[in-house]
Amino acid sequence: MLIADYMDGAYKVTKVLHLLAVMAGLGVTFWYGVYGMRAKKAGESGDAMGSAGIAEANDFVGRLAEKVIYTIPVFGVGLVFMSGDVLEFSQTWVWLALVLFAVGLTNATVVLMPSARKIAELSRELASMGPPPAGAQGPPPQVAAMDVLGKKLGMFSGVNHILVVVILYLMVAKPGL
Repeated sequence: MLIADYMDGAYKVTKVLHLLAVMAGLGVTFWYGVYGMRAKKAGESGDAMGSAGIAEANDFVGRLAEKVIYTIPVFGVGLVFMSGDVLEFSQTWVWLALVLFAVGLTNATVVLMPSARKIAELSRELASMGPPPAGAQGPPPQVAAMDVLGKKLGMFSGVNHILVVVILYLMVAKPGL
């Protein structure tokens, strides 16, 4: 089959949907660390409501992105099937991208999303506490917990950022095709 044969309208629409899912889903997750730092900074400066608002927005957008991210391999696998015999699951770039996606999704499901949700929960607790009592020394324990979770998010998001770059390389260069 010639490449022109499988580059029909349905294939192109599926490819656009695949790319939109990547941008809308994964693009959002690249900024998790920034939201986390801003929420922490707001909390440290005494703006518990601002911290909670930032964390809530991050959690809300993250939940939307999560649903979009699940469609990425669906569209990708659809493209392989729609290509006839041009693209095959036995090609290194296809199977390796799927494996790396599964690793990243596992990391996100087990570490990143629960940590971000816990930060949002801690931010809500801080906001509901009101101002610190007179004579209180140091930040509340929620701030320390958010710091630990923020560092964990930073490290494990870095892993997913590297995975996304490698997968992007595989999609563009298609080694083994």
